[in-house]
Amino acid sequence: NFYETIQAVKERPGWDSISAVQNDAIYEINADIVSRTGPRLVDALEAIAKMVHPEIFGQP
Repeated sequence: NFYETIQAVKERPGWDSISAVQNDAIYEINADIVSRTGPRLVDALEAIAKMVHPEIFGQP
């Protein structure tokens, strides 16, 4: 489900043991850029790079 909230992800049974959940390291990304093939995938990769490495690529 592309439209699930971060809170809903955190509340999944058993997910409280995942470090990303424990450390508040869950990020949202626009479903429109990741759900279709094409040039938008470059935008998706840039968005993910900014989330994972903001010190290199800047803040999302």
